[in-house]
Amino acid sequence: MRDSLYLLATLNQFSISKKITEIVHKDDSKPAEGLLRVVLFSKDLRLLKREHVLEELDHEQPVMSPRTTSDMSAHVSASSFDFDLSAAEYRLEQEGMLDAMRQEMANQLRESRRKGVVPVVDRNPVSSDDIRKKLNRLIDHVRKSLTDVDIRKAFIGSITNVADQAEMRESIEDLRFACEEMQRVPFFEDFAGQGRRRWHYGAAHGILCDIEDAYIAEHGRHWLADESRARNYLVLGKRRAGLDWLDYRELVQVSAAVICVEATTFGAWMISFYTPTVGLGCRSGGYTIFGSVAFLLMVIEIALWWWWDARKSEWKKAGGKVVQGGLQRVRRMTFADIDGDEPPRRLSAVLQNSIQPPLRRISYAGGTAARYVLGPRNYVTLKDRFTTMHQRLIEMTPQQQWERFFFKPVEIANTIWLLYRTLAQTFGADNTCECMSSLWAGGGGYVDLSQWSGVSKPQYVREYWAAGTTIAVAVMGIAMIYIVLEWTLQSHLSTADAASAAIGLKRVRRFRRYTYPLRWLWYTVENLTHMAQSGFISLLKAAGIFSREYTSRPTGLRWAVHSRHVHVGTTRAASAAVVRPGPLTVPVFGRGRADSELALMTPGSAEGYGVGHSLVQAHIGTHRFSRSSVESPGSPDEVRRGLLGDSLRSRPTYDRASSGNAASMHSDDRSVSPLDSMRGV
Repeated sequence: MRDSLYLLATLNQFSISKKITEIVHKDDSKPAEGLLRVVLFSKDLRLLKREHVLEELDHEQPVMSPRTTSDMSAHVSASSFDFDLSAAEYRLEQEGMLDAMRQEMANQLRESRRKGVVPVVDRNPVSSDDIRKKLNRLIDHVRKSLTDVDIRKAFIGSITNVADQAEMRESIEDLRFACEEMQRVPFFEDFAGQGRRRWHYGAAHGILCDIEDAYIAEHGRHWLADESRARNYLVLGKRRAGLDWLDYRELVQVSAAVICVEATTFGAWMISFYTPTVGLGCRSGGYTIFGSVAFLLMVIEIALWWWWDARKSEWKKAGGKVVQGGLQRVRRMTFADIDGDEPPRRLSAVLQNSIQPPLRRISYAGGTAARYVLGPRNYVTLKDRFTTMHQRLIEMTPQQQWERFFFKPVEIANTIWLLYRTLAQTFGADNTCECMSSLWAGGGGYVDLSQWSGVSKPQYVREYWAAGTTIAVAVMGIAMIYIVLEWTLQSHLSTADAASAAIGLKRVRRFRRYTYPLRWLWYTVENLTHMAQSGFISLLKAAGIFSREYTSRPTGLRWAVHSRHVHVGTTRAASAAVVRPGPLTVPVFGRGRADSELALMTPGSAEGYGVGHSLVQAHIGTHRFSRSSVESPGSPDEVRRGLLGDSLRSRPTYDRASSGNAASMHSDDRSVSPLDSMRGV
């Protein structure tokens, strides 16, 4: 399971090919998600023998090989930023020039996010393109195996429960048709992690939320007690959502990144604004323009992302009619049919009579002149290029059009503006009467000649400099602590040594137990945010902006305060018939500690959680163990490392072998498991 989660974290940074979603069910990512869940969590699926082993695996390292043994680089990056900022402050105290101090300090604060945060986040020890090719080979190998009749029968036959077997058969058969349609299309097209691509739907978020809702949230902390059954449910998942859906937690993450940028810029703005000459001038005005444009872009980007996600169901129902109708409107409004047989019907007769003839004459004259100037061959080549460009423009999605023609030009212009302001301060272009007198706010200005004569007056600006520096450094410190903390908490997944990973996992659990009060505050903020989002969605649905079918997603796991044991043998059909007890009287915001053995709670409705929603106890069915949970005791190695307690020593092992209830293969081909394939076996 640790290898599966590491693989999920790796493939989360790559974008799924657009051709995959176009081939399978018209932009529905659910089949793609199902294939990924089989790749990640199905240990009983045997793979076909590779036809060209040497050609595919020669001189290739497994995907697991880039695993690091420590997270020291994150700590080194954070320490280097602290040293750089401290050295800059010491140098400013020695110079004594107030204007030079302002310029240097503002630049240091503005660039702090680039020096402190970006080197920690944007670090790829290996080639991303090489990893993408290996992942595509693995997924293609699983896809080919799912199209084999014997392998599908053996995989479905490995499930002992009748109800689960029937559901798995239906799911695998549906997935088989999708795999046949995919053919040899590469699953991942390019690297999109670490801010490389706008509106990137990572596979991890949707899959984790899906398996949480399907099995983990219902069975509590020891959800792997019956490993075989847990893996079956993780492969099945839920038949909704898919990979491309927006969650309020994504809004929080994007907003946090923008706050980091705006806080450092605001700290530099305070230093520039309140240093004599006080007022809005070239320096502070430049920061104001940059920060305002960046914030406006963030608001537009989030609003468009949310709106596209809310209208997605209507676009899927309409199918090609929406696209075809949109293309017809574009053709009519852009005079693309002027030279064709069908005139633009929606234009008025005045416009047709006044505009069409001149355009036709210009088009004819331009085409005739181009033939003589360029020559017949060059003219045909140029015409083909324009036709190709026009076709690409028509085939662009609304997201691509907004990014290509709005976001990228505005962001490039904003970056050029920031670079210009930085160079102007560095080379003295701001040493003019207009910049020194701070005239941008209107109402006149003044020049403090003592500031420019080399006399320092830090006592006048000390409190403003302290406030600006504190704001920028505090936000940067929180961001760096969060990033380094996440690297540390997840290092047991990327550690090659299993013994070190076990020790790291125990430390993570201990840390989460001690920091539970802080997380409880964050959970409270999450619930309030979700409640506000649900109310806002209701207003937008009533106004017709969002689709009527759009619903807000749940807030996440909910821990109970009792029911210490939940059996894992209930089928999905039987669980629906279990009589559930009444609502609990526990607070809605309550969650147990991370080391708690308490059972998880299930949502009271499919709409998810919200303030005021009552939670019902997780159902308890008849106790039944599969063969894997009875016949496969915990390995001595796990007991020695402390991963299994005395009450859980009958839990199945998590080694690389197949689980105990895997049926034997009757295929002549040599079979390997998906994760063994990634290791080069």
